[in-house]
Amino acid sequence: MLEQVHTEDYSKWKDYFYIVNDTYYFFKRETENHTEVYENVNEKLINVLERYRKNNTRIRVWYGAKGKVWLEEYDVTGRINRTSGRIKIPILVNNKRSFGGTELLVNCIIRIDDIEEKKTIYKLAGYDMPKLEIKEVKNNEHILDYLVMKEDKIMTTFKTLEKAQNWVDFMTGKRYRK
Repeated sequence: MLEQVHTEDYSKWKDYFYIVNDTYYFFKRETENHTEVYENVNEKLINVLERYRKNNTRIRVWYGAKGKVWLEEYDVTGRINRTSGRIKIPILVNNKRSFGGTELLVNCIIRIDDIEEKKTIYKLAGYDMPKLEIKEVKNNEHILDYLVMKEDKIMTTFKTLEKAQNWVDFMTGKRYRK
């Protein structure tokens, strides 16, 4: 529920913030096509997002901070669109028939792949994908589970090696479906 909207106009910039449940959300810059993004987002990323929004092409997004990948699994594939309100925020919609989607965390995007062409179209300098390993859990020579490990920490478990490998490939960008 939108409680308050504040607008100050400058020559090239608009400064918006809105408050939802005592949390402030800031949108500091308006692109040529009136899409709102954070002030510190670089022009290359904005151009990629706008081009893929207009082309309606499926993408895969990786989020992170300081180049380190967060390994997000959900709401990372789809088509770029934007909200229809006064403040047009980039969103990721599931398919062409979808009317809504999840907000793109534009200031946290560190990599974008074009799913149809299977290639990376944007990568932040210093991008670092952690090494993921698959380990077997055995009991009396019977394999019980397959663990996916990141830096000696268990990320997830699977019953089959194929499912574990598909997940690792999805998270690292070698595959675009789990």
